[in-house]
Parts: sequence; C-alpha cells; structure tokens
Amino acid sequence: MFGFDPDQWDAARSQACHALVQRALSGETIFYSELTPKITAIHLVTGGDKDRAALGKMLGQISRRTHAQGIGMLSAFVVLKETNRPANRFFALAKELGYRFDDRDKFWLQQMTELTNHYNSVGPERTGRECG
Repeated sequence: MFGFDPDQWDAARSQACHALVQRALSGETIFYSELTPKITAIHLVTGGDKDRAALGKMLGQISRRTHAQGIGMLSAFVVLKETNRPANRFFALAKELGYRFDDRDKFWLQQMTELTNHYNSVGPERTGRECG
C-alpha cells in the first residue's frame, strides 16, 4: 500500500483510528496536519501528494470499516484547515457507501453527533475495538 510494508500500514491505520475515536469521544475535529504526527508506524507528510493520497486511502478504509459496523463514518472528524470541513472525498465516499443527503454540512454534523453518542455510550472497555 503506497510502498509501505503491509504490517506497518495496518499499524498506522490502527493508530489513526484510535486518534479519531478519541476525537469522537470529545466531539472535536482534527486537522489532517494534526493527525499525521499521531501516526508513527509510517511517516506521512501532509504536504506531499503521495502521502496525502495515502492518508486519504487510510481514512477511507477506516470509514468503510466503521460504516460496515453500523457506527458511521469515523473520518468525519478530520477536516481541512482552510474550510474547517471534511474534504470532498469524504462526501464522495459517503455517497458510495449509500448515504443520501442534500445538505453536506447537515450530513457531516449528523455523522459527528451519532459517532460521539455511540462512543460515549459503549464504555471505555469497548471503545476502539473496531480499530483492529
């Protein structure tokens, strides 16, 4: 995956997922540039095209997994500094996964609310299990 060792990729995805679960618990967003330092299993730089694509793929994998588990799209908490909103690919993936919405902001805020409610209701011993 993007030239990274598969075991390192899996570990990096798990680190990103756990960081997003922590954001879901607090209901706070995180910038891409704040997320990459939390991923230590591989080195990603948010300014590089390859690394930006790798991070996007990783976030997509995380959201596919949490969506399949009925939790929602965990990558909803990752936002662009310029807009303080998710990247367009978040909404494209949402439509690919079957979500229907006319208002992007309403859908995004609903995802964050549902995820925050979920993680705060499952208890600390079950939080983050979907991260692998």
